Amino acid sequence: PYKQAKIKLAKFQWRNRKKSVGNRRLGVKKSKNADKFYRKLARKHAAISNKRLDFLHKTTTHLTQKYSHLVIEDLNVSGMISNHKLSTAISDLGFYEFR
Repeated sequence: PYKQAKIKLAKFQWRNRKKSVGNRRLGVKKSKNADKFYRKLARKHAAISNKRLDFLHKTTTHLTQKYSHLVIEDLNVSGMISNHKLSTAISDLGFYEFR
């Protein structure tokens, strides 16, 4: 679900890249459509965050109900995130919060 949401978010941002965001220093007001866009964008980001949290909660609940003892390996998550091929998948899973 995260990959699909990420693609949809990228398309949404790409389609709305020309909105007038305004500049307070120069006295340029932001457009009403830009304001609507940023509200929709915030909602989409919140939905992605909620999907991540939902996955974490469901997985941890399932594991704790199924097993009486769990052993967690101590991983170097920051080192794993520095690998550009694995970084999105690892950060998406939320290893720190999972622990």
